[in-house]
Amino acid sequence: MAYSWDNRVDFVVRYMYDIDNNGFLDQNDFLCMAVRACVVEGKGDCSSTRLDEYKKLMKNLWEEISAIADDDKV
Repeated sequence: MAYSWDNRVDFVVRYMYDIDNNGFLDQNDFLCMAVRACVVEGKGDCSSTRLDEYKKLMKNLWEEISAIADDDKV
């Protein structure tokens, strides 16, 4: 089915979050999203203080998501 939940999640991950298109989400993808969000919010201008805030936010988000996704907790 074209609009199944799995297809929606796959689309979002592949085309919106997987910046380097390697098929996996990693911390680098989240740092790239921080830069993208900073540039978009600043309408082309990205100050270092705002970028640091976004990097911290995205790092925390990555750590939270990776902790939830780690099934074996090794």
